[in-house]
Amino acid sequence: MQKKVYELSIVDLKRLKKDIIEIGDILKSKEFLEFIAQKCVAKIKEISSTKLSAGALDNNDISSYSQSHKYSIHGNTITLFNDSQIDITSKTWMSEETRANYNAELSLGKIIEFGIGYTGGLGSYDYVDADWQYDVNEHGYKGWYYEDSAGNKVWTNGFAGKQIYAELMNYLDEHLGEWIDEYFNKKL
Repeated sequence: MQKKVYELSIVDLKRLKKDIIEIGDILKSKEFLEFIAQKCVAKIKEISSTKLSAGALDNNDISSYSQSHKYSIHGNTITLFNDSQIDITSKTWMSEETRANYNAELSLGKIIEFGIGYTGGLGSYDYVDADWQYDVNEHGYKGWYYEDSAGNKVWTNGFAGKQIYAELMNYLDEHLGEWIDEYFNKKL
């Protein structure tokens, strides 16, 4: 980041005041928030690509998840989220009784972040949504079978959460200052 030198004079103190106001205006600007939000989404995609493997999830689910990282800006707050869903009504292999335990759409974003089933519940995670349930149908370690997109019967006892957004938060703790410096070097 560029450095400025000020002397203890009326002229330089007025210049310092003007520069502080300009920095404050930049930090509150929509453009700055958009810059940080876009950097976050790019980093989430990078983390996702290293943490998700085709063996653990259906390729269609990985694709849906990867394309669904988004952000919204309200005031000076950036909200990052993944709104990918699994349409439960389209799962013909799922019994009506089992389907009744789920909403019409199941959050794929939450499954990937927090995990699901017995295996998902074994993890120790930095953050879990208070409303999230791991083993809705109480299969336990015995697991269950499902049909993948190729029509193959597959056994699982769940999926460990990947904590992709939690990893982003850890990354931001160490690197957010670098992004801010990058932005200010362009603007000042």
